Amino acid sequence: MTEPILSVQDFLPLINKDFSILLANGERYIITLQHIEQFRKPNELSIRTPFSLLFINPDTKTFLPQGMYHLQNSEMGFFDIFLVPIGPDSAYMRYEAIFS
Repeated sequence: MTEPILSVQDFLPLINKDFSILLANGERYIITLQHIEQFRKPNELSIRTPFSLLFINPDTKTFLPQGMYHLQNSEMGFFDIFLVPIGPDSAYMRYEAIFS
């Protein structure tokens, strides 16, 4: 069975919604979808228009390392996503996921 191809439309209704990550130690790490950026489609053969997701967490002192994570959202269910920590700003630790 193949994974569904996620698109911008899947995430637009979820801006400012929480996503849960179950960590190896059994704890849950909550990130919130803050922003979506859509890029220009490279060509007509592309399976989707590329986009990025920006997630935030209020703990600026600790962060998840770059890697694949199993996320859960009450509206989307479970799915896997590759997250990259892009550093804290003044209030949040930020994570980015890019879909090309």
